[in-house]
Amino acid sequence: MSRNIIFLLVFVCSTFQVFGQIDSSSLKIDSLKSGLKKIVLKDSIEAAKKAAKKENSVGKKVEKLKEQVPGAVRENLNDALDKVTKIISPTKIITVIIASIFVWLITKGTNWMYRSLADSFNRHRLRILRLQPITNVILWVVTIYVLVMTLWDPTSDTLWALMGSSALALGFAAQDILKNIFGGLLIIFDRPFQVGDRININGNYGEVVRIGIRNTNINTLDDSIVTIPNSKIISEHISNANSGALDCMVVVDLWLPIGIDVERVRKIAFEAAITSRYLNIDKSVSVLFFDHFDNQSATNVKIKAYVLDARYEKGFAGDVTEAAKKALSEAGVYQGRK
Repeated sequence: MSRNIIFLLVFVCSTFQVFGQIDSSSLKIDSLKSGLKKIVLKDSIEAAKKAAKKENSVGKKVEKLKEQVPGAVRENLNDALDKVTKIISPTKIITVIIASIFVWLITKGTNWMYRSLADSFNRHRLRILRLQPITNVILWVVTIYVLVMTLWDPTSDTLWALMGSSALALGFAAQDILKNIFGGLLIIFDRPFQVGDRININGNYGEVVRIGIRNTNINTLDDSIVTIPNSKIISEHISNANSGALDCMVVVDLWLPIGIDVERVRKIAFEAAITSRYLNIDKSVSVLFFDHFDNQSATNVKIKAYVLDARYEKGFAGDVTEAAKKALSEAGVYQGRK
């Protein structure tokens, strides 16, 4: 019995001891938890303080940038406006306009002078008229050069850069205009025809009265002015009747019955040509015969002769046709005549 009591007392004591250790360990755990909480709280507070400091510094920097940016923008705008004002100013614009009007009036005056000289010295008419387009081109080129060098005075590098950028921009924006301008320069310097020549382009036959930078004007035999872009001219076939010479050949066609007296008709046609006041007697006159049997048989008589001036082409053809028709009618060459 006493052993049992002793064993019971020992068990109770050990139990209380275990519970005491558990309580002490739980207390230690609680203290550790509270310490960790304090450390974590302290670290979070410090991190929050650092973040607040960073936000304050960033805010200050942003405010400084806000204060600096408008001023920089204003300075850049002012610099840009100053540069634009130096390049394009009302005074320079007015100067360019006045100079352009002045040169345009000079070109009109030189054109009138050349036409007057050509009328006064008819033998040298074509030589005088050839100078007209060359003079106009030289006047405009010199004027543009003087204006650029006087008003802006660019450096050589700036000038080359400006020419390159302008050529690139114009190449995309005004291709047709540039083609016409280059075509005009090619016509002036390569000279497939000149002012005063009789040319045929796509069925448009007449005298060249003007070679411009963009287009060429042709005065047809019906006294109509045909304007053809230079880019079209340089890509087409051109027939030139006199090629810079004052005189040119004129061909007059007569249609007669198939059974005519050739020698008699030849004499009449020859006399009709040599009696014209427009004939160039220094050149030969020829009369040719061709028979045609298409719809109706007929003989085509071609009278070839040179006129003193290409402008007399239509007058000569009218004179020869009229004189030959009268003589042929009197000779009874036409059918129904005796």
